[in-house]
Amino acid sequence: MIKGWGRPFEEPIEVDSRKLVTLMDAGEYIAALPKKERPVVRASSCRDGRRGTKGVLLS
Repeated sequence: MIKGWGRPFEEPIEVDSRKLVTLMDAGEYIAALPKKERPVVRASSCRDGRRGTKGVLLS
């Protein structure tokens, strides 16, 4: 099982003409957006009960 940034999503996310397959792909896509278009990302202090991992909130 791949962990971390290289872990693939259950289903790829299609944005514009690009397919985001991993968290790294999504991070690179967001980093390339102009600052005005970037979502605000906050680390959550709660844990995901299914996997026991920290969550991330997008707002």
